[in-house]
Amino acid sequence: MLNISKVFNITGHSVIDGVEAIVFTASIDSNAPQNMSINYFQSNIEKYKNNRVACHADQKEFEEYVYALQDELLAEIGGTEDGTEE
Repeated sequence: MLNISKVFNITGHSVIDGVEAIVFTASIDSNAPQNMSINYFQSNIEKYKNNRVACHADQKEFEEYVYALQDELLAEIGGTEDGTEE
């Protein structure tokens, strides 16, 4: 039996004055969207250190986007955040 799963990989970049400071990534499995990972990597530590407020605002925006996508996927499969059926 073939089981197919789509994995959504989302990437965001916090860019300050044309320079990337942080890269945000997230992965969501369409079959089990309650299992999601969000990560970030400071690609330019000095740019990040000098612009933490802007970087954190970008991180919040990225997380809101990813959580909204997760909610859509959960609604499609009729599940909840803890993986139970509604």
